[in-house]
Amino acid sequence: MKKNIIILLLATFSLNLFSQLDGIIVLDSTYSYTWDKTANDWIVTSRILNSYDTYGNKIEEIGYGWDTTGNDWGYVDLLCGRGFGSCGDRYSYTYDQYGNNTEIIQYKWDSVVNTWAGHSRVTFGYNDNGHATEIIFYRWDFETNDWIKDRHTIIEYDEYENKTLHRTLYRSSVTGEWRGGHHRAYVYDSVGHRIEETWYKWDHETSDWIGNNYMVSVYDSIGNYAEWYKYMWDTVTNDWMYERHHVKTYDNEANRAELLIYDWDTVITDWVLSGKRDFLYDAKGNTIEEIGYYWASATGDWIKKGLSNCKEITFTI
Repeated sequence: MKKNIIILLLATFSLNLFSQLDGIIVLDSTYSYTWDKTANDWIVTSRILNSYDTYGNKIEEIGYGWDTTGNDWGYVDLLCGRGFGSCGDRYSYTYDQYGNNTEIIQYKWDSVVNTWAGHSRVTFGYNDNGHATEIIFYRWDFETNDWIKDRHTIIEYDEYENKTLHRTLYRSSVTGEWRGGHHRAYVYDSVGHRIEETWYKWDHETSDWIGNNYMVSVYDSIGNYAEWYKYMWDTVTNDWMYERHHVKTYDNEANRAELLIYDWDTVITDWVLSGKRDFLYDAKGNTIEEIGYYWASATGDWIKKGLSNCKEITFTI
């Protein structure tokens, strides 16, 4: 049995209708309104209708705009109530037997031939544990009347399902060649802490990945995040170069008490203290104050950062 539940959201000027399908409450439709000063009333401008399968998975979403000329709903190019996209868009969703979303297709309404035309498509692949391993983006080619791969993301995991690789390639719309977008690799310790993170960028001259950022995290014996190092890739030496170092200390309740920030000085080839943050907590362990400082090397003292440069963060409870 289908029951409709109405919720009015005045802040967004939209009317949401929820349906109950065998105990599952789903968003059935959304109607958006604008205030008409002449009529002194709310005027409906757009709506979104959703369809679901028997498991409550959304399988279709269609946006409509109110056609004031024909005084009826139509696939017109108007902003929909959700704040992005345009009415006249249609989305279809496909799922595997485990409920993982395997495909999303976006269509645009072709007012010339009065039919839906393909616009974009995304497909998803998963491992046995339900984690995404592949995401492929397509665009519709009107010359070949077929989908063309536009972007391809590969995600890999270790035996404990920690993400070890996230790499994305883009196809050039001019040459059709694949080019690197971003490439990140991760390493973990025996208890699952991420201890290394390497970011690569695409070198258009060599058509290959080169280093960009390298981060190392250090944990103490009880698992507190104690230190962090950041390196930058030096294209001259083709090696990693120090850039920043964080040192964190904790109080007796394992709350972070202080963060010291060091920058690498290439002249003296050593770490130089540049800033810190102090943290205060109430009896329940809630953060009540966080204050940032910078190190004044001329006076050898800490200077509290002012609110004018948005560097001081203070919480009062």
